[in-house]
Amino acid sequence: GVPCDDASAASQGATATAGRTLKVVLDFATDSKYSLRLETEMEMPGTSGVIVLPRFQCRNTNREKGFIAVEARTNVEIREVKVTGVGRVDVSELPPSVVAQATHPILHCYKFLLASATMVQLDIKKHKDVNVLIATVDNAWLQTTCADGRKLLSKLTMTLRNTSKQYLRVQIPSNSHVWSTSVGG
Repeated sequence: GVPCDDASAASQGATATAGRTLKVVLDFATDSKYSLRLETEMEMPGTSGVIVLPRFQCRNTNREKGFIAVEARTNVEIREVKVTGVGRVDVSELPPSVVAQATHPILHCYKFLLASATMVQLDIKKHKDVNVLIATVDNAWLQTTCADGRKLLSKLTMTLRNTSKQYLRVQIPSNSHVWSTSVGG
């Protein structure tokens, strides 16, 4: 764990705007660089609104640089309102360690050289849920052969795109029998 100057800062996260300090104690002195990862959560007043990203800064450091990556984990639109002290960068310019942490597409990304001078203001709008296609059939090929004049033998081959389900339901005539199925082959 990371000790904190007061219990409220430990439970709410440390932000520069609130004037709280998070004190990181190392077991041993180090001359080399090391990474410190902070994960925080911020309550929004509603499902939509304008917010300013929390700002974290290291005290008593010679140099400070970092990256900010913004991703949407739900059906929200995130629009940049105002930024200062940061430079916009392409996702390809982010360090692999930052990109690896993202579980959804990164919508906005920035780099900074002095955390105390940064301000990123975003407008977040929650949209209504809408039905989406679960699967799309790109190609379908049905071949039917009449055998002995009494039986119809059919073969259905489909190329489909599945977006979320682990299965596909295919309705077949009630008087038919499935001989075999294969996936990807």
